[in-house]
Amino acid sequence: MALSAEYLVQQVMEEMVRPDLARVLRYRLRESLRGAHGVECYYPDLVTTDPINLAPSDFQVNISLPANFRKLNSIVMFDQTGNPILSNFVQRDGQIMTDYFGFQQSNSYQIAGGNLNITFGVPSGSLVGASMLPSAIGYDYYKWPSYEVGGDGIVTSDSFMLAQDAYSPIKERLLYYGFMLTGKQDMAQNQIMLITNADLECAKSYMNWDAKAPSNNTQR
Repeated sequence: MALSAEYLVQQVMEEMVRPDLARVLRYRLRESLRGAHGVECYYPDLVTTDPINLAPSDFQVNISLPANFRKLNSIVMFDQTGNPILSNFVQRDGQIMTDYFGFQQSNSYQIAGGNLNITFGVPSGSLVGASMLPSAIGYDYYKWPSYEVGGDGIVTSDSFMLAQDAYSPIKERLLYYGFMLTGKQDMAQNQIMLITNADLECAKSYMNWDAKAPSNNTQR
């Protein structure tokens, strides 16, 4: 059973006996959602994109990332038959490095300005290199949960943590903000341990233990 984002706001107000905090708690819910989802790589947040077809001479491709993009998980190349090509991608900083013969050492990527720039590790302009290029490229990523405020001020979210067994990481953070806003420093400090425990419990059920480090994305 899924709860609503608004239900959590109402629940926190009831526990604090502060119905006057509705507006500010709805605002702080966005931070609570991001804080809870940003802790780990949770598999319900994993999104797989459709492959993008490439031209035979595409040694580089620039992909606009979606607004809910949080963290890259992996990049997948496909051959002409649609089968995945196993390969590693190395995150790069700055300019693309090549050897004496013009070969790039490996496939690489860079995330900047809301774009994913991918460069394939083959010599630019080489006929042999062109034959080694994939015919399509895809990627998967971890998303941020949505956060929307309706005209009536009611908040909604697609967070998987709104499932009844997983809402604690959000609720405990929202209580923390509530206590901080009302000057209850001691109670806010106690919430820190409760937040940590809630994160651990959520990780036991929902963490993607096969998550890959963004600096070394490996094909599946």
